[in-house]
Amino acid sequence: MPRYPGFIGGSYYASKVDTQRSINLYPEAVESGSRPPVLRGTPGTDLWHTAPKSPIRALWSGDDGTRCFVVAGDTLYEVDSFGTFSSRGAVGNDSNPAEIYVNGTQLLCISAGQAYISNGGAVSSVGMPTATSGGFIDGYFLAARPDSRQFDISEINDGTTWDALEYAIKEAYPDHIKRLFVDHSDVWLFGTESIEVWRNTGNADFPFQRDPGAFIMKGLKAKYSTVRLAGGVAFLGGDSRGSTVAYHAVGFQPKRVSTHAIETMWKSYNDTTNAVSFAYSDNGHDFWVIQFPNEGTWVYDATTQIWHERSFWDGSDHARWKPQYHCEAFGKHLVGDYGSGKIFEMGGEIMDDDGTVIKRLRAAPDVNQDGRPIFYDQFQLDLLTGAGTLSATLEYTDDGATWKTRDTLSPAYLDFGARVIWRRLGRSRNRAWRVQIESSGLVVITDAFINNNN
Repeated sequence: MPRYPGFIGGSYYASKVDTQRSINLYPEAVESGSRPPVLRGTPGTDLWHTAPKSPIRALWSGDDGTRCFVVAGDTLYEVDSFGTFSSRGAVGNDSNPAEIYVNGTQLLCISAGQAYISNGGAVSSVGMPTATSGGFIDGYFLAARPDSRQFDISEINDGTTWDALEYAIKEAYPDHIKRLFVDHSDVWLFGTESIEVWRNTGNADFPFQRDPGAFIMKGLKAKYSTVRLAGGVAFLGGDSRGSTVAYHAVGFQPKRVSTHAIETMWKSYNDTTNAVSFAYSDNGHDFWVIQFPNEGTWVYDATTQIWHERSFWDGSDHARWKPQYHCEAFGKHLVGDYGSGKIFEMGGEIMDDDGTVIKRLRAAPDVNQDGRPIFYDQFQLDLLTGAGTLSATLEYTDDGATWKTRDTLSPAYLDFGARVIWRRLGRSRNRAWRVQIESSGLVVITDAFINNNN
């Protein structure tokens, strides 16, 4: 039976042009080369602990993952492996994400436009600058001033001391600093129209100087979208001339990694400027997770350079996925819920989302043979599964907009996996197919086949 060309793939949804979507499934290459790529189920989430306040606004882990700090609501907490939350004091709360940085002995928290410092005890804002973002590098804490081109630095190895004269100005272009971001040995100053890169040169007057060869004429569209990703920096950017684009910069040459279809989808969203991102690595993949408020969750896999989507099943539809913050602590991937005080453990061995079934969907490219009618005798889906139940629903569209549902079937189990077969599927000149899967166990789609006659 002929293989369904393009069935294993990512999300590229352009209404009535290309209906491809992978929700809670992502392509993975078989690196031995023994067979084509597969579609692997995304990880589930299990409640780890719930913070005393909500929502989660930041997660940070350090000391080789043996310590974990959380900003929840208006309070900074340290949480241990048993889920005991110890308050480190109150911080401002504007409902936006907060930031946490350390210098080995002190902790800097930036929240609601203010910097706070802790020497191991309670946080304090006394003597601290106002700040909308910050970082740590070479012994210095850094803080970007609100609505300005200025960033300040602390005394070396002392985040409690900030000299009013120890500051610099984003200088190559007159736009304000929207986000200060540290990666490797570089300080990225993201403006609305341009990006500058500074680094520590050891200058006696002021240690940080701009690299004139690392000026980028692109701006930052979403302040909280910047992440470290696969040896570089990723962000949602653009300028006043266009809409939001996803970039990945290894070195100082941002490469566009979003597609026309995805950018068109984002353009339809009510809010892209408040998108929030995190990045994590798992099973050889480097994932960039982008949460769009009240819209959806898009994920770029820098390993395969393919996009997929993630969702939470709300009982009737694919809603926005809950995790918005991430850290690796106590040997676990921990993720924070954007809408509550819940912290989840995330992992491929977890088969649901906090007790709710994970619905997985793959919508594949259309099948067309020069506009001639095609009679479909059989559609076959091959899977690898684990213990538990599984059901698969086949759907199709002949116009790229309206989906019709066929049967929901359970697979026949074989020696090396499972197989689901649908028969007597009618005819069409141009048809696209999709499969929705519910499972209480492992899901890996290995192949799909169509037996058709024309």
